[in-house]
Amino acid sequence: MQSTLTKSDFLVAQECSSKLYYKKLGMPTSDGQNDYLRLLADGGFMVGKMAQLLYPDGILIDTDCGHAAAIEATKALLENENIILFEATIKAGAKLARVDILEKKGNRFRIVEVKSKSYDSNLHASKKAEGDNYFKTGWKDKWEPVFNDVAFQKLVLAELYPEAEIEAWLMMPDKSKTTDIEGLASWFELQETVEQDGFRKLIVNFTGEIDRLHTGHILTEVCIDSCLTPEMTKDVFNKAVLFEKALFERKRIIEPLTIACSKCDYTVKNAKFPQSGYEQCWNEFANKQPHILELAQLGNFNRAKSKPMDTLIQEGRVLQTDIPVELIEGKYNNRPYYQVYQKEEVFERDGFVNATSCIAYPLHFIDFETSQMAIPYHAGMHTYEKVCFQWSCHTIEYPGAKLTHTEWINTDTIYPNFEFVEALRACIGDEGTVLVWSAFEESTLKAIRRSMDKRVGASEDLKSWLDAFLQNRGRILDLHELAKLHYFHPGMGGRTSIKVTLPAVLEAMGTEKAKALLEDHCLFVQNSDGDVVNPYSLLPAIVINGEAITVKEGTEAMRAYQHMLYGTCKNNPNEKEALKNALLRYCHLDTLAMVLIWEYWCKSAESDKLIV
Repeated sequence: MQSTLTKSDFLVAQECSSKLYYKKLGMPTSDGQNDYLRLLADGGFMVGKMAQLLYPDGILIDTDCGHAAAIEATKALLENENIILFEATIKAGAKLARVDILEKKGNRFRIVEVKSKSYDSNLHASKKAEGDNYFKTGWKDKWEPVFNDVAFQKLVLAELYPEAEIEAWLMMPDKSKTTDIEGLASWFELQETVEQDGFRKLIVNFTGEIDRLHTGHILTEVCIDSCLTPEMTKDVFNKAVLFEKALFERKRIIEPLTIACSKCDYTVKNAKFPQSGYEQCWNEFANKQPHILELAQLGNFNRAKSKPMDTLIQEGRVLQTDIPVELIEGKYNNRPYYQVYQKEEVFERDGFVNATSCIAYPLHFIDFETSQMAIPYHAGMHTYEKVCFQWSCHTIEYPGAKLTHTEWINTDTIYPNFEFVEALRACIGDEGTVLVWSAFEESTLKAIRRSMDKRVGASEDLKSWLDAFLQNRGRILDLHELAKLHYFHPGMGGRTSIKVTLPAVLEAMGTEKAKALLEDHCLFVQNSDGDVVNPYSLLPAIVINGEAITVKEGTEAMRAYQHMLYGTCKNNPNEKEALKNALLRYCHLDTLAMVLIWEYWCKSAESDKLIV
């Protein structure tokens, strides 16, 4: 068990002190399987490389040779009067920190922490003019971990150089900026390697023009000294002392069990650790079923001052059936109550019929796929602005009509959003009801419409059509809202995503209709009990550079698009085609799933609105 308290150790221990013990033991975590976190990490590596390129005189400390060598190299270079270091490695006591960018001018230091979180300099200036603090907006959730991160680095540096003046800065993508560089994201190529210990390592290769980058980048530096209050600094110091002591004594700090444990990533076992960290904390309560941590709306129920869910847990009442009925009945569309006590399907026919009374043919079931990265794909784009690269639409022209399918996908390194809308208009026109699963499609179209006033390329005719579509709220019907309000199946638990609603509906509706719609796409399989297998689990994986890539949910679609146009596959026609087909299959299934769910609901309501 390692006794060094690194910056990442400190941040993990801030979340949960017990995690520090598990982390230093080297216990496995579930983070390695989290595609969303991997996607964020990819963007963070690219932002980090961009930040370094903006300091051409910076010297990179080699950290591959271990902490000791990096510490000595940093110490020697800091003997210079003026210097800029990347990944400066500093240690005081057991505390060790790597500083993204450390600038020394005489006795003055600047710590520059590079983050891929979005920041809005215009909004910051506006709040400052009003006497407000930008970083207090969402401070607890978004910025507190960042401030703790920097405060820890400042603490270590101050112990090494007690007479020095130390400033703390953040460097982040600025939402107020746009880039004038076409294909800026493609200038940063990710090269992935796997180390002997199994950890994934990313190397970022810059292939662009350094002078153009200096004028077209999207990063901003912000001083945060005023945010690192004396109270925060003292808290960081006290916790660092506590964590160092726990490491020295090789003991786990016992944390009270709360609903926060639902987010624990130490839930994985392996041959070396047959008991997960989560199981060590919860002991005999770990595997009770149905577990209280799986209750829908758990956090909302715990917002009361008395923290009722935490109280139940600490009393050892960890089954969902231990929850008092009056606490959950009638709340959040009654779904948590159904989850605990309802063992049969619930379909509120009257509510469904009323909610769908205004539908008009043709019916268009649509789904969008988009991508957004810290570094913009195209000139004129802001950081984290959406690129809309794909849609799928299943259409029923009139009752009894044959189901038809239309799709569109972008496979070129061009700004696709206006062509995306143009193709959609050709498909859904001015008539009929558009059925979606969530508000995502509508919010995406609103964002595209706002962008049309800021950049050239969209015709006035297209703007007018989109305005009319967005103003006609009656054209859009959100099936997800119908699921939340009017449909429950025990197989869904308390969830309502399309990925859990489809298997529940397939279980309830029987096989005939499912077979008719799924078989042609090789998505119909029955298990040994005769039940229909979840079609999403049947979407095939493709192997790219030895890595199996599946596209079964939105984050995987974003990664596939990134690979296809801006990653290592961009110059390989066969791999690009394989990724394109995987994206098409996934998006097609999303809209076909809506048709299946809609068909079943209409049959259950004894409605003739849909006959496929």
